[in-house]
Amino acid sequence: MEEIEVVVGTYNCTIHGFAIDFVNPEAKGLRPKFHAQDHTGCVRTAATGRYYMASGSTDESIRLYDMRTHREIGTLLHHEGAINWLVFFNSTHLFSASDDRTICIWECGTWDCIHQLMGHKAPVTCFAVHPSGKLGLSVSLDKTLRAWNLMTGAISFTQKLGQVAQLVQWNQTGDQYAVAFEKTIAIYEAAGGSVVFNILVDKRISCILYLQDNVLAVGSDNPFIQLFSTEEGKCLCKLEGHSSRVKALAMAPGGLLLFSASSDGCVKCWRLDEDWNKVTCISTVETGARLMCLTVVSPESLCSELQTEEQGASEEQGASGEQGAPGERGHLEEQGALKRMEQPQCVRIMKQLKKKVAGSESRRLTISSLKKLRKRRRKLAKPSEG
Repeated sequence: MEEIEVVVGTYNCTIHGFAIDFVNPEAKGLRPKFHAQDHTGCVRTAATGRYYMASGSTDESIRLYDMRTHREIGTLLHHEGAINWLVFFNSTHLFSASDDRTICIWECGTWDCIHQLMGHKAPVTCFAVHPSGKLGLSVSLDKTLRAWNLMTGAISFTQKLGQVAQLVQWNQTGDQYAVAFEKTIAIYEAAGGSVVFNILVDKRISCILYLQDNVLAVGSDNPFIQLFSTEEGKCLCKLEGHSSRVKALAMAPGGLLLFSASSDGCVKCWRLDEDWNKVTCISTVETGARLMCLTVVSPESLCSELQTEEQGASEEQGASGEQGAPGERGHLEEQGALKRMEQPQCVRIMKQLKKKVAGSESRRLTISSLKKLRKRRRKLAKPSEG
């Protein structure tokens, strides 16, 4: 029977794994699967890429696990600060954001740090990879959002936010992204880099997750999950059941099951429905721990099916001529790892995002040029000595 495994990290340095049937989750519900205590600090973040699972901690280390055997396979020690965020791309690369103000790119399998993104002036709180794998967004305590060209490892642009952003996430198609502040979520249109509207939450936001291209789930210091429409900005429904703040959210492949972790020590499984008012909690498990993060490990056979579908889709695109221009592979694509997308779309997104800050940059250049010109004129106007 196919199982989904749900992994949670805790404030007490431990990792707990639970299993639930994928086909019939109501049958047995969430049940304990494994337990590990390899970190020496709070486990802040966890992520999965096929059968790999990575956890990041305040002990400045990233622990790697093979979920087929539930055994640790190694430790990554490149960062010099707490690990704040981990995210896999296509199970070929792992991205890690840290208090040391950098983002590391790791090659899965060899686990070499093949590139380090530097530029932030304060701890990096979150990193999100565009579905194409060619563009990344990061937010930091330096109150900026930075866009990264992952083909070259260079900064595409920097946007001053005016306040600290804790989270950033793309939607599934990559035409929209959300930036979460303390009690506000700004929804951006990727094509223009402009804010479509702001979602207001009455308490501090702790996690966000796109359930669909236009539906965003939000966890906060409230004991419930809120689902918002990113087209209208209104709250679609509230998922009630936790007794304390919701710390983390994750969704199973196929978009049928949502998992939540709370400071009340509970992990809940929710069955999603096209009618958001019919979403129901189908299983709850008590961990007895203070939960910090959550990730979902899919059945290996399901991952294989999804990968086959993606390969078939890419082959269809190749047959119809919808491929990126040859010779434009960057540092990561030369590794044969990142999925290709239509080059014009990616280039268009980056160019249009740059327009957001281009105006202020040009004004600074104009002012600087005028100052230099006036200084030169004053110097020429002075009578020569002697």
